[in-house]
Amino acid sequence: MSNLSLAYQKKGEIQKSIDLDLKIISIDPHFDKSYSRLFSNYLNIGKPDIAVYYGGLLKKNFSEETKEKYKDLIPKIDEEEQKFQKEIDEYKAKERSKTIKSILKYAIPILILIAAVLIYLFVFKKPSPSNLGDNIGGNVTRNLTSNYTQNNSQINNTDVD
Repeated sequence: MSNLSLAYQKKGEIQKSIDLDLKIISIDPHFDKSYSRLFSNYLNIGKPDIAVYYGGLLKKNFSEETKEKYKDLIPKIDEEEQKFQKEIDEYKAKERSKTIKSILKYAIPILILIAAVLIYLFVFKKPSPSNLGDNIGGNVTRNLTSNYTQNNSQINNTDVD
């Protein structure tokens, strides 16, 4: 099957070669030639992400002796891995930038609205102790004010020797 895959590759029938090599590694996951061809074939059909995957498996899962057979291919795998990582990094940076722009698009108007409300409340409508309690939960402030007044009058009425 390996020779047939190589023949398909040489004839330019890349998909048939890929299909055979995938079958080969499903039967024998240690057949290094298939990983090498899969890397080259996927790269040739414009799928560098998949090519890098199989090239990475070739580099990672095989002995130094086996990798020696691919000493001319390994630098190409390294180069493609670096290119692919650069694309990933650029994509992530682009997505982060989009996210930040999206957040700022909505955050700035919301902050301006909050600032306007606070300015209105504290500049134009200054809260007084009499209506503050009604605004924040009914009798809470009124009770606190009442307790404070009672305690002050008790302290003033206490005899200090």
